[in-house]
Amino acid sequence: VVDQAYGVNKSSSDSWKSVIECLRAISFFRIYAPHQSFRTARFVASMKAEKKIGYHHWWNFWAFDQRIRRPMKWPEVMR
Repeated sequence: VVDQAYGVNKSSSDSWKSVIECLRAISFFRIYAPHQSFRTARFVASMKAEKKIGYHHWWNFWAFDQRIRRPMKWPEVMR
């Protein structure tokens, strides 16, 4: 269930700052990050959650509490 959605203009730093400020005010139970970019990892790392889960990469240990291997045998929609 989605309670709220936020849009970000990737080329506008003010847009990023606005959304980050809104999300930092919320404590989440879990955050799942299927997107594998550095920007997403940095974004997730700045939020409060009991557990932050993302795909395993050698560089993202600082952003996630749990990192899982990306199951390449499954279609993207099922991962």
